[in-house]
Amino acid sequence: MDDSFFEKECFPLNYIMFKSEGREYRSVPERDKVSSDIGVLKVYRTDFKEGYAVAFDFDLKQAIDEGIVVLGLECLKKLQNGLGLTLLRNDPEAYPVAFKVYTFGKAIGKAVSEEAVPKPSYTVFQKPTDHLDFLRSTPCWLHPYWFKSSSEILPYTTFLLAQVGPRYISMASVSSSCTISYITSEGIKVFIGKEANRISKSWVLVAAEDDDPYRAIEKLMKVFTRVTCSKLRDEKHRPLIMDGLGWCSWNAFTTDVTAEGIISIITKLKRRGIKVKWMIVDDGWQNEITTHVKVSGIPGWMVRVLDSIKPDEKKFPNGFSGFVQQIKSTGVDFVGLWHTLNLHWGGFSENVCKELDAEAFLNPFTNTYQPPLDLIGALKLYKAFASYLENEGFDFVKVDNQWVIHPLTYGSAFLGSASSAVEKALQLAFSHKGLDILNCMSMAPENYSNYFWSNIMRISEDYVPFWRDGAKLHAIYNAYNTLFLNHIIYPDYDMWITYDEASRLHAVLRAFSGGPVYITDREVEKTDVELLNMLTLPNGEVIRVDFPAIPTRDILFENPYISDKLLKLASRANGVPVIAVFNVSREDKELEDVIKLDQLPFVVDKENVVYYMVFARKGGKLDHEIKLKLKPLDCEVVLLKSVKDKHPLGLEGFILPPCAISYVTSSIIMSKASGKLIIIDSNGKISFRNIKQDEVIDLEASSS
Repeated sequence: MDDSFFEKECFPLNYIMFKSEGREYRSVPERDKVSSDIGVLKVYRTDFKEGYAVAFDFDLKQAIDEGIVVLGLECLKKLQNGLGLTLLRNDPEAYPVAFKVYTFGKAIGKAVSEEAVPKPSYTVFQKPTDHLDFLRSTPCWLHPYWFKSSSEILPYTTFLLAQVGPRYISMASVSSSCTISYITSEGIKVFIGKEANRISKSWVLVAAEDDDPYRAIEKLMKVFTRVTCSKLRDEKHRPLIMDGLGWCSWNAFTTDVTAEGIISIITKLKRRGIKVKWMIVDDGWQNEITTHVKVSGIPGWMVRVLDSIKPDEKKFPNGFSGFVQQIKSTGVDFVGLWHTLNLHWGGFSENVCKELDAEAFLNPFTNTYQPPLDLIGALKLYKAFASYLENEGFDFVKVDNQWVIHPLTYGSAFLGSASSAVEKALQLAFSHKGLDILNCMSMAPENYSNYFWSNIMRISEDYVPFWRDGAKLHAIYNAYNTLFLNHIIYPDYDMWITYDEASRLHAVLRAFSGGPVYITDREVEKTDVELLNMLTLPNGEVIRVDFPAIPTRDILFENPYISDKLLKLASRANGVPVIAVFNVSREDKELEDVIKLDQLPFVVDKENVVYYMVFARKGGKLDHEIKLKLKPLDCEVVLLKSVKDKHPLGLEGFILPPCAISYVTSSIIMSKASGKLIIIDSNGKISFRNIKQDEVIDLEASSS
């Protein structure tokens, strides 16, 4: 044990509760140990330099019913204003209707349903009757919420940040060893997965405190990576889809995707001057069968089952290899394939087992095959599948439905162990073949707790085209989920359509995400080329912030959907402080707000600060604050800079002007594109100068 942490059998619990043989045991622990006639349950606290972690184990004569233990936390009572992320569905009535009307209707050119999409309130969250009811809701997406006291902490919370007097505390639930845990209003609820009378030490919670909320989260995530298999984002590789513009087939075709359709769209985009560097063949390529599954309360539930690793020959007549060769001949560098963690939504058939020459787990619930729940078995299956995809020419995969390990194993296996084995096998197999992984439907602790190699993850529900309220929720979900998760992965804000009403909002969000940027246009004649040119350099490189943008201090504990506050995300672009501002108000009304330097999540030089608004094309000298007024769904990008003389801010016409130039010194720059150089002086006076691509300009020499 090194000197960076210290373990002790001591943690302030106010009770430990579990059931065994129908009897409830609820005890006030002595030194965090419950001893009784049926055995011993111990709770441990390990102090690290950055924070602390909580673990427990037990050795009982009788099994714990349903494999559930609750640890009551005394410290939660001290929490005041707070932000939480929960796996409970937000506005569960709105999204299913929106998918029907927009994703499977308007976006793909089909008749729009006359069914009205309920207007989200954001105050309504799913209320499952029990854990199985929770699992039936597909709990794979985190949703931010806000609370005033610990009594308002929602079930199935995985992250939180709250005030405790003048300080801040951050917490995260953990998947480790045998278990998965969640934070509740009373403490930690731990799920083992099956009845058990003995488990080894399992981590269930990490926490950190600081005078600064952002440092509290940073410290939290460092502790998180000490007790899980996950690693910090900066310690892992940079995914290959980060640099160029991408395209995905999902909102263009949904499951009606074909090789001919994809090639047609990519070719048309190229003719319009849009350089697509990578693309994803999403759901719909499969050679599949459907089977009926009997589920209480869900009549006529049909699941799609993979019947061959080869694509549907009617959709891809030349197979995958012929398609990949043809699409790469158009100038696309990287091609990815969508599949689920269990290869398809309903698993796979015996024929697939034979094709891969691998054993699998026969799920009695669906009577289909799923990946083995042990590391060696799962590794053999994924290695065979990864080898096939590599030989077909694919460069990466989008792996969906990762949360499914939980419902597949609940009641029959240790949840933490099964999840860890499958997630590790997936990463080992695909990394060995040089195939990157884009993770999706994986915002559950049992997924991201195991990302030791994989470094990119979707962090919100699906983008829903043309849904005004959906654009607002999409912005909020991504913004606040990024606050925590950007420490361990590059956040993926999903694809979007450039002729969506909220397209500019979506484009700015992607530029500030720090993650991949990709579109899903179907009607290329409507594609907003001008908007895409604001995101890409002549060489096809996508411009983005230096690190994922996060909410400013003034809105950490405010919901921009219902609080009349503008959503503000801050980062740096080529070293220059930048803030993206969005009007995502539920009421569809114009909002006024201000930007102040002390709102930023990082320290900036406060001497002679000037500002420039990208879309308004105006700026000036900062005098205490910058006032903004935005219409519904509108957005603005604000650059801030401490200037002593004249300073080049970047090129006009880009969402992030500083990213279109290279700074040699503070006054000497080289341009990455042709256009107008924005120059601002210490008084906030703005001027422009024409510049050519690769031209070098010395402003000090020009002045003299």
